[in-house]
Amino acid sequence: MKYLSQSYVYISLYGDKFSPTEFTQLINIKPTDFGVKGEKRKTGAVLKECFWKYQLNDTDALEGLEESLKELVAVFIDKVDIIKDYALVNGLRVKCYVVIKSKNNEDNGVVLNNDFISFLNKLKSSVELVIYSS
Repeated sequence: MKYLSQSYVYISLYGDKFSPTEFTQLINIKPTDFGVKGEKRKTGAVLKECFWKYQLNDTDALEGLEESLKELVAVFIDKVDIIKDYALVNGLRVKCYVVIKSKNNEDNGVVLNNDFISFLNKLKSSVELVIYSS
């Protein structure tokens, strides 16, 4: 049986006021999305805070998810101190998201290995696990 559930991961900084452009220049990583408080989005929603987001591509929710978590750590591990300091100075929160799009009543689970947990701890980041059934 082919595993149908998909997943993706992303990291986000968000807060009342900061410059996503300045942050991008500081860490030299191009975001997949960003926004400024008060900005109107395509959906019509007005942003209540600023954010900066870096998302990896969708993968399967098994081995692909584990590889995505490793990739996320690899991209940001050398930037941890810069991100942590910037977040502290600007009153920002850092969060890593793990999203699973569950299909076909498949059992889904997430394994957070020691390297990922250590990365979250160094970054002073929280993690949000989301599972959508479809």
